[in-house]
Amino acid sequence: GGRIGCLRAIKEVADQLGGEIGQSLLEGLNYVEPGCEGMGLAHWSIVFNEPEMLKELSSLGVRMDSNHIFGIAEPLVLSVRQDKEKCVTTLLDLGADPLYPNDESCALMEALRKNNSRMLRILAPRTTNVEKTREMVLQAMEQSKDIEFTSTSQEFLLTLKNHIDRTRE
Repeated sequence: GGRIGCLRAIKEVADQLGGEIGQSLLEGLNYVEPGCEGMGLAHWSIVFNEPEMLKELSSLGVRMDSNHIFGIAEPLVLSVRQDKEKCVTTLLDLGADPLYPNDESCALMEALRKNNSRMLRILAPRTTNVEKTREMVLQAMEQSKDIEFTSTSQEFLLTLKNHIDRTRE
């Protein structure tokens, strides 16, 4: 029932139609409405904190890296900004990359900027590029002289840097 039931019904109709028409129907789920602040179905699933909806959308082929066409953040960055932990872990399980570029940022940098050590603990181990992660951590540590990081965040950054250094050896 509900929203997930509607998505399954769309999938069923698309399967019945088959061919290009069925494929077009499913591709329509990726549509991003300019009048809705450039947000697509994945974005709204995050706003309403519905990780199950994200899983269902992904199974239907909806892109989870919806490129912020109208300036809205891609879903993982939006999840970090809104501190939606279950959405973050769901997106990571679906293959989202914490280093996926979003304008001049990425999910890992958003967590660093927000001084959110809980999100950092979730994101950092899931990055695909150890060198880039280390570079960001070093940059954040350098900025921490100007930014007031909590002592827990500073300890975490140092631990993360040391862990990355050990894995490089």
